[in-house]
Amino acid sequence: MICTCGLIKQSKAGTKVRDGVSYCNACGLPTEVSAASLGASTRYIPDTHVTTLPILPGYRTTGALGVGGELAAAAGFTAGMKGNDALRDAMLGLNRSAKLLGANAIVGLQATTFAAKGGITSGFGGDAVGVLLLGTAVTVEVEVTASAS
Repeated sequence: MICTCGLIKQSKAGTKVRDGVSYCNACGLPTEVSAASLGASTRYIPDTHVTTLPILPGYRTTGALGVGGELAAAAGFTAGMKGNDALRDAMLGLNRSAKLLGANAIVGLQATTFAAKGGITSGFGGDAVGVLLLGTAVTVEVEVTASAS
């Protein structure tokens, strides 16, 4: 999860940086997620370990660490650009949140999209597009099957 305290509380409480990630002093959650903060491949969950299925085929679930959710919105000049930007940001955030919980996979991924009409985004190329992602952060290990001889 990403800090939802907002800038007012963060300004009052401040933030601290641990392992290259900024955390809110008020709630203790990360304040931002970017592709750069995900770092090397060992610091994020690979796309092959993120699925809409309740299990990861070929793997055995060894622990459920909790439901993760991420909300992202983007404004731009085309619906495709806005949707892709929002989806990318939400996936990065969900991935980072699950990894911070100790997960090596996300199962049961669900997505909901929405549009925000009017407001300031109308002056910058149209309405905003948003994506809400929900998934379960889990630990998995390769499923070993007995070979028939």
